[in-house]
Amino acid sequence: MSTNGEAEFLPKRKRYNPQKRWKVAEEKALIEFLLENRDFEKPSARLFYNRFANEKQILVEWKSARSKVRNMRPTYNKAKEWEGSTGAGCMDGDTIKSVLLKKFRYFYEFDDIFGARLNACAVVEEIMESADTTIEVLSPVQIEIPVVNETVTTPR
Repeated sequence: MSTNGEAEFLPKRKRYNPQKRWKVAEEKALIEFLLENRDFEKPSARLFYNRFANEKQILVEWKSARSKVRNMRPTYNKAKEWEGSTGAGCMDGDTIKSVLLKKFRYFYEFDDIFGARLNACAVVEEIMESADTTIEVLSPVQIEIPVVNETVTTPR
């Protein structure tokens, strides 16, 4: 009981493995590490993020670091999508920059890391354009895939 007569409430349950609360300095260290090591999650995610924790001397499990990056990417993707939308085109450069940084604090760092990677939609569009195929929007389409090799071998 507290001194003023009100009862202090204890939490109903105790977390044995509480969630990691990332500090801004730790996030920046993670992004610096990603910028320095372009071989993203190679040879494995576990080794990659353990190396991050050892080099930057941050007490974090590899799964937590991997989850942090995986959770930051959708935020970056949404900001990148907004940047490519028509609404961003009518603003001046400083306004666009401030909005992007408001949407995602590390937008330009992530753009440097992940911006050069191929987008799956872009690859499909490129293939469709190279095939000289015209597809109307909202129309049912059947795409025939040419058979390159009719013999199929299975490994034994």
